[in-house]
Amino acid sequence: MNNPVYSDLKAAWHIDRVAQLRKGEQIAPVELQFILSDFCNHSCSWCAYRSETGLSSEKFVVYEDGKRNHNPNRMIPTQKALEIIDDAKTLGVKSIIFTGGGEPTVHPDHMDIFEYALGQGFDCALNTNGNILREGWDEILPRFTYVRFSIDAGSAEEHARTRSVSPNMYPRILENLRALCGEVKAKGSKCVVGTGYVVTPDNYLGLPDGIRAIKDTGAAYVRIASMQSTEGDAPFEAIRHEVKGRIDASKYLESDGFSVIDLFDSRLGRTPVHPFCGMQQYVLYIGADLHVYRCCYTAYTGLGDIGDLRSQSFFSWFNSQEKRNAIGSFDARICVTCPLEDKNDAIRYAMNKNPLHVNFV
Repeated sequence: MNNPVYSDLKAAWHIDRVAQLRKGEQIAPVELQFILSDFCNHSCSWCAYRSETGLSSEKFVVYEDGKRNHNPNRMIPTQKALEIIDDAKTLGVKSIIFTGGGEPTVHPDHMDIFEYALGQGFDCALNTNGNILREGWDEILPRFTYVRFSIDAGSAEEHARTRSVSPNMYPRILENLRALCGEVKAKGSKCVVGTGYVVTPDNYLGLPDGIRAIKDTGAAYVRIASMQSTEGDAPFEAIRHEVKGRIDASKYLESDGFSVIDLFDSRLGRTPVHPFCGMQQYVLYIGADLHVYRCCYTAYTGLGDIGDLRSQSFFSWFNSQEKRNAIGSFDARICVTCPLEDKNDAIRYAMNKNPLHVNFV
């Protein structure tokens, strides 16, 4: 991969963790993916948590009076969130991504939680649909390492149709993105502001128009990725050539200040062939249900569920035999898909104590 922001080789920089893994030890995570809220103010048709074919819908969805509620109003209590941040600091976690699940910014105290995490010295990031910029955002968000808006549409009509929101949301979100880009530039911040674009069979035709609108806001990049579902590659079988054509057309919009990062193929159709999963140790995922999961792709599933923080601290769980067993006994080949497999390949290679021909660089 030629873009350093999305390099699959980042794990190798954490030499202390690599050394521990070579000894057969378990490591403290470098990154914590933190889901403050399972409630969302959008309802994306491809959502991994809400869609019936979503990878993470198994334990996310609740049934009330026999009806399927795919948008449960679950949020981490503020004091518990701060406790988890303190524990993460003690354990040596380096970064926190506030992401979903639901939309992080619908949590009523999200700004206070963001500020607390920054104050603890974490590299912080936010994945958001961009709908909400609460008072004080202009002081907090430019201090983040990155902020990524999810904008997956080429028009207001497409945005409204695929997210079940008002058409007025699309221009508002683009304006919010423009405002954040302007604030980052005015403050001389190093925060990288970009966007994610999840490609689906329902939105790929508008891809060039959508990326052109994103570029016009001053964003630094757009990251193109494929929809992930229990159906694997099947939704794209008949249109894959057309999708790639739209992606290639979008790459012509690249310039010195704007990158189009194509992860479509690298995130589609990978299946683990090795039992060892390093990513479940480098990155941990805490859901708004206060369960710990192996990764974002096994979140809210029985396969991914490895801890419960409702009656214990993150620190206590991390140092428990329960956690060591859950990590140590896992065979990654049971996963039906793994968009992180390139990263796992890099970790496994770095762990090799005697790689062949290593001096022939």
